[in-house]
Order: sequence, then structure tokens, then C-alpha cells
Amino acid sequence: MGAIDNIEFSDHQVTAWGGMKLMKDLLDSCKIKEELCKLPLPDKGSNRGYEPTQILECFWTSA
Repeated sequence: MGAIDNIEFSDHQVTAWGGMKLMKDLLDSCKIKEELCKLPLPDKGSNRGYEPTQILECFWTSA
């Protein structure tokens, strides 16, 4: 059982950070990072660049 199995409705207010935590838990339980690592993504272009998997993860968690 994953971390997202305990989701329930509530009358309490939820902050944007709470929603981002929920999205992160969903991505972790789906093992999306492992699947992204299998794709033929381009390498980062400089020593200060970001890994393509990290950029894609950030887009999903901020959407």
C-alpha cells in the first residue's frame, strides 16, 4: 500500500503546499522517476544544468 491510500475528504482548508505534497506522493508511488530514467532524454548541457528527469518532475508537481 502506498502513501496515497489514506486520502479522505475533509471540510478543513488545504494549503497549496499540502496539494504539492499530495502530488509528490502520487509521483513517488507511481515510480515515475524510474520510468523517466528509462527514456532516451537528452543529457544536460553544462555542469550547472539540471537533469532532464528533474525538470520533468518539477513540471508535474507544479501543474
